[in-house]
Amino acid sequence: MNIDFSVVSARNEKLNNIRAALKTEFFGIDKQIDDIIESIKTWYLMPEIIRNILIVNLFGMSGVGKTALIRSLVNKLGFESKFVEIQMDGFSNGDATASKSICDIIESSSIKENEPGIILLDEFQRFRTINAMGQDIK
Repeated sequence: MNIDFSVVSARNEKLNNIRAALKTEFFGIDKQIDDIIESIKTWYLMPEIIRNILIVNLFGMSGVGKTALIRSLVNKLGFESKFVEIQMDGFSNGDATASKSICDIIESSSIKENEPGIILLDEFQRFRTINAMGQDIK
């Protein structure tokens, strides 16, 4: 595996610029922004060495900006075409995905296996599981 350190350096500079931009965009969550950037650093700088998926969890009260932060990060990374947002209450992107499984949504997205991508599972507290008949499993 050959790693081009000039590419890694350029990505690192971009990630640091994104960190600074996010801190001007969002108030009072500088530490959380630092934590997120540090969590994704290797994934972003050298994706070719990543062998497992990276999961970053954000939790907090409704309305504090978690989803907006991730959407902004996705935009600044230039990952709009490698991003899928799934509302865990079953109504992502309107009613179109209400009857689809998470796997179906991801498979129909632009995210490709073995390539970096971002999946946002939002409103996880509303997650529901259904049986083959479409009925909620309690």
